[in-house]
Amino acid sequence: LIFCTYNYARFGSISETGYKTQILDPEITHNRDIGMWSIKHFPKNLYLFLLKPPDVVYSGNLTIIIPLIPNKWGMGIIFTSPILLYLVLVDTKNKLNRIASLSATLIALFLFGSFGLGAYQYGYRFALDFQPFLFLVLFDVFRKREIGFFTLAVIYLSFIFNLYMVFLKYS
Repeated sequence: LIFCTYNYARFGSISETGYKTQILDPEITHNRDIGMWSIKHFPKNLYLFLLKPPDVVYSGNLTIIIPLIPNKWGMGIIFTSPILLYLVLVDTKNKLNRIASLSATLIALFLFGSFGLGAYQYGYRFALDFQPFLFLVLFDVFRKREIGFFTLAVIYLSFIFNLYMVFLKYS
């Protein structure tokens, strides 16, 4: 009721939230024109969340690679948090894992349908809304197994990669 009253007082309609008056990047404006929330937004958001790589910057003659730099729309977890790929090993019989996984899935399903891609962030913008639940499950995955060389290599290489990318983004 308070939210509807505020919207009416500010924008003249209880259903207007102010998003129509934003000045946005043309790609985001196009997404918003499709709908604030739509199943049509899923492919792009899933790509950004899972697979979006950093950008490669070339020299003027396109023969020498200078650096990799973070993309302004963010990068996929395969680059920023590859340790989350261990979630495929989750014990689905554990009640807490099922509840946390369901919570993360429901939040992610809602967010993947959102028109906003975010901009000027390091990872996927909305991941912080559901990743805490994924990390809760990940703790259980590693509680039951020894952390071997490969896992440690993934963790350390991910740390070095992220440190390098953040340094490039903010230096």
